[in-house]
Amino acid sequence: MNTTFHKIIILLILALLLASCDSELRSDKVEQRIIFPSYVIDYNAAQTILEAKVCFQSDNESGEIIKLSKNSSIHFNNENLKWNSGVYSLKKNDEKNLPDTLVFQYQNDDENIFINRLHLKSIEFSDCTLNKNASNQLNFKGKKIEDDESVTLILTSGDLHYEILLTETENNTLLIEAANLGEVTRGTYAGQLLRTIYSTDVNAMDRGGSIEINYLSEIHKVIIQ
Repeated sequence: MNTTFHKIIILLILALLLASCDSELRSDKVEQRIIFPSYVIDYNAAQTILEAKVCFQSDNESGEIIKLSKNSSIHFNNENLKWNSGVYSLKKNDEKNLPDTLVFQYQNDDENIFINRLHLKSIEFSDCTLNKNASNQLNFKGKKIEDDESVTLILTSGDLHYEILLTETENNTLLIEAANLGEVTRGTYAGQLLRTIYSTDVNAMDRGGSIEINYLSEIHKVIIQ
């Protein structure tokens, strides 16, 4: 009797699990025009890792996550992205020679194709010393910082971690005010520059979409005096 009861309980649990899997919002169950794609590219120059990610949601970036049906597809530079925990992604290691153009191609359930061609903008710098009590200028290598971009200086040493938002002055120079370094402990750090582009200029349907491109520089020594 107990064995039969246990079997029934196990079957009920399996049924609930299957039901929860089936409740996932799929692209063929919604109007295609409400699907909001968020495209993300992350490049780590220190590790030479390139990662492409896409998340599909209903209406906007806060909407319910949507999984594509078998009639839809998402590719990055002609390669399939794999679904994992609500995000389609593709990671490529040892990517020292990056392609000039990075292309996402999304086909929805109505067979409409949306192509977004993106460009990764690099940013690099050299070992430097910064003074906590004065304004500092940090020279960088790379294209001019545009209005839709931001640059962050990341400092790491043991358990210490700081992220400082910088502004460009001119001639490829970043300004670091003394106030930005107020909370930073004096010492030697592993430093990286993070260049981020965020845009809503996306080839998509009614709800639009978003694009975020991150370039994390190589690691350099930064001394805070």
